Amino acid sequence: MTRMTPREMRLLLLAGLVYAAVAIPTGIRRGGDLQAHFAAAQLWLQGAQMYAHPPRVGVWWPPLAVLLVVPFALAAQLSAAVAKGAWAAGSLVCLGWSITRLPRDRWRTVVLALAAVAAPLNRNFEDLNLNAVLLALLVAAAYEVGRGREGRAGAWIGAAAALKVFPAVWLVYLAYRRQWRGLAVGIAVAAGLSLAPLLRYGVPGAFDAVRDWLANSSPVAWTQGGSNQSLSTLATRLHLPGAGLAFLDLACIALGIVALRRPKVADAAFEELAVVGLVAVLLSPIAWVHYFLFALPLWIIALRLPSHERTPAWSIALWLAGVATSGIATMWSLSLRDAVFKLSLYTWGGLLLLVVVAFAPRPLSASAGPVAASPH
Repeated sequence: MTRMTPREMRLLLLAGLVYAAVAIPTGIRRGGDLQAHFAAAQLWLQGAQMYAHPPRVGVWWPPLAVLLVVPFALAAQLSAAVAKGAWAAGSLVCLGWSITRLPRDRWRTVVLALAAVAAPLNRNFEDLNLNAVLLALLVAAAYEVGRGREGRAGAWIGAAAALKVFPAVWLVYLAYRRQWRGLAVGIAVAAGLSLAPLLRYGVPGAFDAVRDWLANSSPVAWTQGGSNQSLSTLATRLHLPGAGLAFLDLACIALGIVALRRPKVADAAFEELAVVGLVAVLLSPIAWVHYFLFALPLWIIALRLPSHERTPAWSIALWLAGVATSGIATMWSLSLRDAVFKLSLYTWGGLLLLVVVAFAPRPLSASAGPVAASPH
């Protein structure tokens, strides 16, 4: 992590305040994802089953995430605007913390990376989701892995997996790196934090809650349309059979593995978890637009690739990926936005970004070596 100067800190704080003036009122006006879970949090407080009925769209957040909503649901009884504003402010703090810890040689790279995920970033504040928190956990885990503290890294990853299911793929990364202690800690933390909120119901009630949540998270509850930008939805839109989806998933995983094995242009742990973060989003059955905030770390890596070694074809590919993941094409009209969603433009942009990171020219000597397997 590059230490910030006082001047940089002041400028970042000023930029954060300017963005907060836009993002927080947006969250107060909308904030549908958070508001949808106020009812589940109230049911938990009352000791009633919070997953007894399916949500209107998608699936319910896991138990730990609902527990996180509880204080905001209580505040919403007095003022929904205050509750939503507080959540948006907390998300902004998580985002700012993550930005200060991104690998950087210059701020231009960070600004361009943020521009490349502009719409997904803004959608997080429109919907008031969990992704800013999850991004902070990913950055924290990368920091700990890079310093050999795999137990702490596993704890951060386990907490992320308990808040949202798709970060469980990050645990697979620990297994890939043979960081068994971190993997064990991550699994234990994920399981413990997932089950602890359900103990309120007692053992039989906890089993009922798990059953209800799994039933409402089954494939029939997945939305294969709209703004869902997963590989699964891409396969549906292309009318591919099950084998076609398997091919897309395997191709995405293969791109990720190739990218993991390339010489590093930034902190090795950060670069590898950046790759795994985007792969996890693409493999998730549900990948709303705001999930593509997780392309931000990988954009940091892509923009650090040496431009003088890049052919025009790679520059065009990077530009096209930026147009796709930025969501700029969705900002003009609802009809154009719907057409872009039906093209799965974010999905293609994420895949193209992985291709660039996996195959674009890099320096022959790595600036940061691969993460070593832990001796534990």
